Amino acid sequence: MVPVCGSESRTKGLGLGYSWSNFTECGVIVRLVAKMIEQGVEGKSISVLTTYSGQRVAISEHLLNCGIQDVLCSTVDSFQV
Repeated sequence: MVPVCGSESRTKGLGLGYSWSNFTECGVIVRLVAKMIEQGVEGKSISVLTTYSGQRVAISEHLLNCGIQDVLCSTVDSFQV
């Protein structure tokens, strides 16, 4: 868990209906993932779990925009299957 202040936004996208995302949290998560990779952790060894599908989409897009690949970003429900 990463406690972060920031406001949630209700978003609609990619046929997921309405969901929630917090772009401040996305930035913090991407910086943490980048730091882990910088320290030698392989992207394929990192999983980012979130409760909202909108947040999953936002984090995934932010990771790709920063050139970070091979990181699993999933909702808790999808990860448990």
